[in-house]
Amino acid sequence: MAYSGTTPEIHELLEHVTAAGYTVQLAPGSNHWRITAADGTFRCTLPLIPSTRWAGDYARAALRRAGIPLPPGKHHRPKNQRTQPTDPTAPAS
Repeated sequence: MAYSGTTPEIHELLEHVTAAGYTVQLAPGSNHWRITAADGTFRCTLPLIPSTRWAGDYARAALRRAGIPLPPGKHHRPKNQRTQPTDPTAPAS
């Protein structure tokens, strides 16, 4: 599906949501993408044309609150997967 008019980050999220089995449609009479589950239950909406530079973060948050699994982001790693800085002066075990 062509998600024309969206930012690259929103476009990537919409394609991921579609690949995960959700339906993405342009809401009638609105400038928002409407995301529904396979059983037809409404999940959330995302803006067609975001008005701020933080729109990608807002969209990720909306999807997360709706219970939709997110794709791995560039700067978004779970805390248990973050590496801790090592001390170069510490003795090797």
